Amino acid sequence: SCPFGDQFTGIAAHGLTCAQIKHPEHHWRCYDDHTRKKCCETCQSILRNDKGCEYGDKSDWCQTNIASQNDKQMCYWGHNADLCCGSCSKYGNMAHHGCEYGDKQSGCVSSRCSHYSSSHRGKCCETCLSAPVIG
Repeated sequence: SCPFGDQFTGIAAHGLTCAQIKHPEHHWRCYDDHTRKKCCETCQSILRNDKGCEYGDKSDWCQTNIASQNDKQMCYWGHNADLCCGSCSKYGNMAHHGCEYGDKQSGCVSSRCSHYSSSHRGKCCETCLSAPVIG
């Protein structure tokens, strides 16, 4: 609960004011308990109904490195899908199970899909999704 709003008007946490934390590139700071208490009104105002991704990305790294459709492949790497839950969900397609973030490698060519091995087609899952498989 937050009956008195943000508890701090100066620098609240990590060199930022609560007003600055309200900017999308700083939402992730609300995952920190200390910040969430000092800036309770701000954090409640940006809270999303998305379990595990309540404040969007959990690092500022995500908005720099997964900044467009062209970068969505990075969501497959390590824990990036969780760490960058906001960015990955923005560029992902959860209806394509196993291919949520498109091709898993670069250089996929749709006209070559029929010649790719099943493993290679799996890595080029978006490009080869509607390509006919011969043989």
